[in-house]
Amino acid sequence: MSSSSSASEAARRLAAGGSSVAALLVGDEGGAQSAIARDLVAAWHCESPVSGEACRECKSCGALSRGTSGDVMLLEPGGPQDLIRLRQVVDDPAVPEPNVRSFLQSPPAMGRTRIVWIERADRLSNDAANALLKTIEEPNERARFVLTTSASGRILPTIRSRCVLIPCDAPELPEGFAQELSGGSPTAHELLQSEPFGDFLKEMESFATRVEAANPAAAIALGDRFLELADTYSDLRGEGEERLKRAEFVRLFANIAGARAADSARWRGLLDRSIVAHRSIVGNVNAGYLADWLFAAESEVQ
Repeated sequence: MSSSSSASEAARRLAAGGSSVAALLVGDEGGAQSAIARDLVAAWHCESPVSGEACRECKSCGALSRGTSGDVMLLEPGGPQDLIRLRQVVDDPAVPEPNVRSFLQSPPAMGRTRIVWIERADRLSNDAANALLKTIEEPNERARFVLTTSASGRILPTIRSRCVLIPCDAPELPEGFAQELSGGSPTAHELLQSEPFGDFLKEMESFATRVEAANPAAAIALGDRFLELADTYSDLRGEGEERLKRAEFVRLFANIAGARAADSARWRGLLDRSIVAHRSIVGNVNAGYLADWLFAAESEVQ
């Protein structure tokens, strides 16, 4: 069975079972991930689903297909930093706009559930992610969540742990450090396995081992080495805006942290700060300052 067929079957089982309220679909944007997300939203929205699939005939299905359903809320990143912001999740009196918390307070208008569909969930700001976590942890019985991402390693582990993970349209990658560093993305994995990146891959694995064993006194040295590796990655990537290449490097480091966060408080802290660092670099904050902060802040909790 192909990965997309397995993902479709997993989504059908989830919709039919009714035991979970949140799904995290992981795959490249625009592929099977999007189609499976739409099918899951439709099945949860349908008045009379059959074996986890929407009937496509009831009033709820008709409203969804026309884009007129009031029971589905779509969240997407936007703005200069391409983020999903806190005010999209909870009320902000200073900047009122539709948000998840108020949306879920109302009962379904016609379907069985109210569904929050979050595209590119890895772009949740820190505050938005923590607010969403509280909502997923304590949902009302008619709330459902569909999250999509191409980088699950950059989503808070506490959110990932409360979602049913459905891998979409991505081949099984061979286990190893390249798989960890790529965050499960076939595109990133192929790049990292290419000949120019051979030494860089070894250097990143060595750096991850060094971070794992470092004591608090090593924080400055770790920050310096982090910047050296960022420069190496930027050179290997060739042409492009320096700020965005550095942000891409931070995403790779966040993938390592995300893969190891479940079993390590140190890596959980590094994951949280990597997410902040990535967004700050996109916002033009000095990379040297962020590298020092990333590891110095980590040393404070040792």
